[in-house]
Amino acid sequence: MPQAVAGDEGLAARLAALTGMAPAACQDAIQRRLMQGFRLRHPETGRPIFAFRLHQFISKASTVYAPLSEPPARLEHLTLRGQVYAPGTDRQLRLYPLEFCRNCGQEYYSVRRVMTRASGETFVARGGAVREESTPEDGYLFIGSPPWPQDEEDALSRLPEGWLEEKNGTWRVKTSRKKDLPQRVRVNGDGEILRDGGGLAAAFVPANFRFCLCCNVSYIGRTGTLTKLATLSSEGRSTATTLLSMAAVQGLRKSDLAPTARKVLSFTDNRQDASLQAGHFNDFVFVSSLRAGLARALQAGPLEQDTLARRVFEAMNLELASFAADPTVKYGQRDRTLKVAQDLIGYAIYTDLAEGKRLTLPNLEGWISCVSSTRTWTRSVVIRSCGSVHTQRFRWCVMESSKRAGGRHVRYWTGCGAIWQLKCLTWTGIT
Repeated sequence: MPQAVAGDEGLAARLAALTGMAPAACQDAIQRRLMQGFRLRHPETGRPIFAFRLHQFISKASTVYAPLSEPPARLEHLTLRGQVYAPGTDRQLRLYPLEFCRNCGQEYYSVRRVMTRASGETFVARGGAVREESTPEDGYLFIGSPPWPQDEEDALSRLPEGWLEEKNGTWRVKTSRKKDLPQRVRVNGDGEILRDGGGLAAAFVPANFRFCLCCNVSYIGRTGTLTKLATLSSEGRSTATTLLSMAAVQGLRKSDLAPTARKVLSFTDNRQDASLQAGHFNDFVFVSSLRAGLARALQAGPLEQDTLARRVFEAMNLELASFAADPTVKYGQRDRTLKVAQDLIGYAIYTDLAEGKRLTLPNLEGWISCVSSTRTWTRSVVIRSCGSVHTQRFRWCVMESSKRAGGRHVRYWTGCGAIWQLKCLTWTGIT
């Protein structure tokens, strides 16, 4: 099992405990021995005797566990080792797995409300078998600043707009949404719900997690939990491999190794894994190139809908051989190939804006020129009289609405033209 050299529980600390020497000296001795093994070469092959491998230093992240306390007070008890109580607290502080909002990063405690004989209603940690057997009492605890309001009227300003309705001149929560409202509770370190007003203020959120109490982003329909919340270990193997490989290649480009040695070799035990990883890496490269071209085009000036695809395509500076089945194509067929490739780039740009499209590669926000163009918005008398703060908020709402609609008003989404173009790509010389 791979073990760290440094740290309180690393090999250097264990060697220091056995020998009585300083941990720093033990760490230096271990590192020097490892490096010496790397420098020694086999007399026949010329390769290092002890070659470092990437998987020896990279391991999958674990779930973070924390007690029910204010953020500054819980730092010393944060751990990656799942256990019922925090060590050294005399079984007074329960540990709970943390999950994080994918939009803003706000942490939530994954809990289940149970009834105990000794303490009454108590929140216990969800995880493992407890997580698999879902019950109506499952949910999340929010401990943030400011805390969730006790009064429903005070909470109106922190609810999504789609949850509210106006009746008789006043705003109220829709009846269909009341069952999903956060429940204000007070808890102690052992997870017990206190009725006497003591303890820590928290809010219990049902397991369907309809909206984030921090950033206010809301979800509709049957949106999966993985799209809303994530643990520290939910990055995915393919994504981790892709990012590590790209970081390794970028580091090799700056090294003094021969150009032929600046490569990463990946081994797998079946074709299916190799195909999955290759497709994931190709998708990562395509999205990165697309967004880099969009950013480069924006640096040259504002983008309009009519010129967006052409400007981004030019900024990407693609060689004809990288997308054409026949790089030697000429005249009208060449122009047609370039036009279809340009339309494909435009289609990909708007598809990339679809809400919830990617979890590990969040899409760009606020790139359409009309969102940042003051002249466009001040043509309206109503908007011009709202002030800069409200105007910016209105722009953002329009942008979000357009993004959720998938850009359906642009020509790439009109009718079945986009689908027909994609089907015809092989006929026009696009691979």
